[in-house]
Amino acid sequence: MRVKHLYKSSCQASLLIVRFIYDAYLRDTPLYLIKEQAGQLGFATKGNMAIERVLKNPTYAGLLKVDAYKEYEGGLFEAIHEPIIDKTTWMMVQEKMKRPEKTMTVLDHEIPLRGVLKCHCGNPLSGAPSRGKSGKYFYYYKCKYSKHNNISAIKAHDQFLEACELMSLPTAKVKKISTETKNSLEVELESNRKKVIEKKSQLHKVEEKLLVVEEKWIKNEINKDTYDRWYSIYSNEILTLKGAIERLSNDKSEAFCILEDNLNLLTDMRHVYDVSDTLQKREFVNMVLDSNLYYENGIYRTPTMLGLLSHNYLKMKEKSLLIYEKKEDLFNKDPLSGE
Repeated sequence: MRVKHLYKSSCQASLLIVRFIYDAYLRDTPLYLIKEQAGQLGFATKGNMAIERVLKNPTYAGLLKVDAYKEYEGGLFEAIHEPIIDKTTWMMVQEKMKRPEKTMTVLDHEIPLRGVLKCHCGNPLSGAPSRGKSGKYFYYYKCKYSKHNNISAIKAHDQFLEACELMSLPTAKVKKISTETKNSLEVELESNRKKVIEKKSQLHKVEEKLLVVEEKWIKNEINKDTYDRWYSIYSNEILTLKGAIERLSNDKSEAFCILEDNLNLLTDMRHVYDVSDTLQKREFVNMVLDSNLYYENGIYRTPTMLGLLSHNYLKMKEKSLLIYEKKEDLFNKDPLSGE
């Protein structure tokens, strides 16, 4: 019994590690950092390509890769084992892995915005330590052009924290968001339930069509080329529909719990940024400022900012913290404005 329990615990741990690797990759976490964090979770596979092999393995999505043999075509086919991740996630990862790789940025908690914060000339600022007379190291954000930015990291971070403080929302606004979001989630859940019924009906019809094709093949009523063509078409449709059903059937109750536990954080955005780790701070800039954060003449600047958090942009400008050169687009609209 003890051995059975240990085996079950080991399988659950492996499942969590694989899901973490896929989720972290889709969140743009650097591969070296995924490997490091997965190792802390118990991922023991060695080798430079260990993470890539996990990401490319269709077995985790309940699929098997079959090589072509004689007149039989190869490809991905559904396996009988339970998938660890959904097929949509697996396909998203495969598409992302086809894209050209970006230059790797080594993360450093002393200069979390290295490569994210840009000079007024448009070049990403690098980070560099400078040793003072006392032997202590001081960090700076530097542009590759000597006469451009060379900013004290301490000053830049304090300045950004003050800007974050002004992004905080009033309690009344947060309560309104909570109500609107819950209503939205309820509507989405109901919509998903209807879509699942529709997709299951479509799946049943396609499976029947595939069965008819197989019967005709068995009775020699169609040739192999015709069979292969329709088998491929219907199999792909079935795979897509099953993936959609799986995605739409996911339990959304966790979303309500996350909403209840974290929505109040909007009243203290300074705290949200301050307690975040390096990767989260970079993601904060990407999400709130759409990756458009510049520094010029001692002040942050951005052409894009999440509308919900931009209500104090004039105060930010008055305090020489952040100049928001507002651009009218969907990114800037308040989701509760009804526009």
